[in-house]
Formats: sequence, C-alpha cells, structure tokens
Amino acid sequence: FKKGENVPYVSIAEMIKSLDGFLNADKISYYENWFSNSRTYFQGGNKMTVDWKKNKISVNSLDFFSFTKRSSTTNYSSHLKYLQYNAIKAKGHKPTTQFDLDKYNLDILNYYNKTLVPLPVFNTLFCSQNYYNLYFNGQNLYGAYFGLNDNQTGIDLIKKGGFENKPQNKIDRKTTLNHLLWTLDHFYGLKPQKGIDEFKKYLSDEDIRKILSTDVKDNNSAYSKLFYQKLNDLHTWMSMLSFYNDGDTKVNSLNTDSENEKSYNNIREKLLELRRNRFGYNEVPPVRFINNTAIISFDQFKTGTKEEISSPDAYKHDTYEFMKYVMKEIKKRGKTIKNIVMDLSLNGGGSVAAMMRALGFLTNRQIETYDYDTLEKMIYETIYKVDTNGDGKYNLADGYPEYKWHVLTGRNTFSAANSFAAIAREMGIAKIIGQHSGGGECSIIPNVLADGTSFVMSSNNASRIKNKYLLSQYRYQSIEGGIDPNTWFDYDKFYNDSEIDKLVNR
Repeated sequence: FKKGENVPYVSIAEMIKSLDGFLNADKISYYENWFSNSRTYFQGGNKMTVDWKKNKISVNSLDFFSFTKRSSTTNYSSHLKYLQYNAIKAKGHKPTTQFDLDKYNLDILNYYNKTLVPLPVFNTLFCSQNYYNLYFNGQNLYGAYFGLNDNQTGIDLIKKGGFENKPQNKIDRKTTLNHLLWTLDHFYGLKPQKGIDEFKKYLSDEDIRKILSTDVKDNNSAYSKLFYQKLNDLHTWMSMLSFYNDGDTKVNSLNTDSENEKSYNNIREKLLELRRNRFGYNEVPPVRFINNTAIISFDQFKTGTKEEISSPDAYKHDTYEFMKYVMKEIKKRGKTIKNIVMDLSLNGGGSVAAMMRALGFLTNRQIETYDYDTLEKMIYETIYKVDTNGDGKYNLADGYPEYKWHVLTGRNTFSAANSFAAIAREMGIAKIIGQHSGGGECSIIPNVLADGTSFVMSSNNASRIKNKYLLSQYRYQSIEGGIDPNTWFDYDKFYNDSEIDKLVNR
C-alpha cells in the first residue's frame, strides 16, 4: 500500500504465481531491463513490456493475457473441428496495444526489485478478461469465477469486511474514478456505436463529482446512472455495490431502469403470456409438429459439464445434446417433415461455443464466424465444421440440409441468439421470420472497481457478419442493432402453429 491509501499494489510475477491453477504460471517468463526502466514478460510468442518510469504497459497481442488452464469439467470445443483461424488487420490497427496508465494518473512502481501495479489494473488485465475476478474487502483477498454478486450464498461474510460502513478518503476515490475511466476507455466495446471518444468527456461534471464523493450514496447513484440510464446497454449491468456500503445494501435498491430494458421486458412479458396461454406453466415442448413442419424451442445456448452430458437428461443441459434429441424425434416422422422452425424468440444468448455447434445442424458446409476486437482493431476469422452425429468424423453425413430451416426471431433474440440468426441468414442456410432481433454483438466482461463495485459490460470482442458484396474495409458489419427478418410475422402469432406452418409453406 501507499501511505494513506487503501488500494493494494501487487507484484505482477508474484500474483501470477499465486494464481497458478487458474492461470498457467509456467507459461510466463520475464527479464528486467534497467536501462529502459522496464520489465518484459513472455508468454509463447507474445510479450508484455511494463515501463515503471513512463507508467505504460504494452503488448504485441491481447492473446498475451490468455494463459488460463483448461477446464477439467467442461469441454467447450467438443464436436468442433477448427479448420482455419485468420487474423485480419482492420483500419486503425497498430502492431502494439498500449495501456497508458500515466494518462489516468495510475502508477506502476518498481519497489525492492518488484514490478507493482494497482490490484484493480492487474485484475482487469489478467483476470476479468478470463472470466475471473479478484476482490480486496479491507481484510482479505478473494478470487471468484466470473465475479461476486449481491445474491450469492455466503456473500454477506465477504461484504462485511474491513471497509463496511467505513469512511472513504479522497485519494482512494480518485483511484477508483481513474480505474473506471481506464477500464471503460479500453474494454467497453460499444464506444463507436455510442459516439464516445473518452469517458472523461462522456461523463458530466455532476457524474464525476458523485464518483469522487466520499459518500457511498453519491457513488452508487453515479454508477447506476452511468450503467443503466446513460449506456442503456443490455449487456451492461451492476452485480454488487462497493465494500464501503452497509453489507445489506444491494443493487436492487438503486434505480436500475433503462429504456432498452423496458422495451426488452415489455415484449418478453407479451411472449411469455402467449406461451402460458398455449402451454400453461409447463415448459414448452422441445419439439412439436404440425402438418409438414417441426417447431423446436429453447431459450438459451448451453454448454453442459461432462457430468451433465453423461446424464439421462443431457438435452436439458447442453444445446448440442438438445439438437441431437430433437432431430432424432423429427427423423421418426420420416419424410413427412419438410420444414424446421427454430424458435429463438425468447432466447437471450448464452454460450458462444454452444451456438457454434448448433449452427452445424443446419448445414454440412463449413461455417465461418468473425469477431472484431475494438481495442486491437483486428478481425478474427474462424472456419470450422461440426460433428453433428457424434461419429468423430466431419463430413457430408453431418448436418441436416435436406430440411428447409427457418429461425423465428424477435426483440428478445439477443446476444449469441442474435449472432446465430445473423450468421444463418448471411450463409443462406435459414430464412429468418418474425420481428427485428434484439442485437447484442459483444461478449461480456465482468469487472471490479477499486472500491469493490462489481459490474458487467459489453467487451471489446464484437461478433460481426461478412458481406461479400461490399469493399473490404466495409465488409465486416456490426449486428449490435439486430437484424431484419426475411419475412415479417406478428408477435401475436408466435405460438399459433397453424399460422407458422402457413408462413413457411408459402
């Protein structure tokens, strides 16, 4: 700690070693260059240079931070065969990504031959990007997969630490604001769509005054206004208030309304009511039939654990197993079924890996996906195939292109479901019916501020679709605003199977 401050500084090398098991510490090596006041860390072919005199961190690729150990319980790559992976430089790309901490009044220290950075900075770079977060509550340091939230079991014990109801000091508030601005400027992926250059200019003087205030009520009010009213982004929300609050105070005590969420919830309630009128309070059947049409419904893309996949009801826990299950039921109908409608109207997204596997059931062709890194200014192209029949082979026997596929979308077709519909339409492997989809192109990233405030936001990794008819610099298009259907269809008819059958047989 610096004298009079409560934000910890940590040694990069020692923290990596301490987190071995989550991180693969053996992959990191480093050397110190006293002539340039810096230390360089190596991870495979990637490197990071930390300059404690200029307060700058530079990496030749954000892949430097990707050295976590593989999950022993979940195989996210199962049934996927990656054929090609291409990195394409986009407009504005630079060979080095630089994190200028000096611009944000954040320090890098060289102390007794240790390179130290503020814990929140280390956490954002090494943990948040890998869906893990570190917390200091004034007494202990905690680590949690994804992050802590107000409603999880045992959270009261962590929130009632050394900071609870304690007065804050002005220096710590400045550090919290600076880390917030640094994080948003580098890792919030929707800055271009929202016309944000720098968040310091985006926030009003009143917003900044409240974040700098030593009164937690002011802090909470400013955070709530920023994340809900101003950003108005369904991929951005608060999950836990700072440790300086009373331990019993929760996010739901704040104003968390946003215009986007109101619209989303209004349509959701309308569709849920239509669903209840049709099926009662029971679950929607995985697949139902009318004439020559099969309709399948699921509300989340899931990747199950190995234990869940080996269970008798694997299809309830894993989308790949779900698709295998419903296709088996459809095949029992023989040649009477011509059309398959995939109802994603209430699908809010989920696992991208599960979404990629599900696409393989629509086609036996290779599939291409595109991700744009808004920080590095790089397009990452992934070409892959899916083993849909589970025989270990990736060939023409996979997929079900003999059917006419349709995807039913609406306002609540969001995130990974939005990507699924956009890719299927662009590839021409399905017709999109229904209403404009809900958008949400960015993956999410969980974050922790210096005071312990936890939030999730749209990350710098954005899904794109490739329009082959446009010039190269405009070819990779945003789907944040959602996509239009090929054929419009009234919400009131989304659970009217006869109307759906008529539509797809036109």
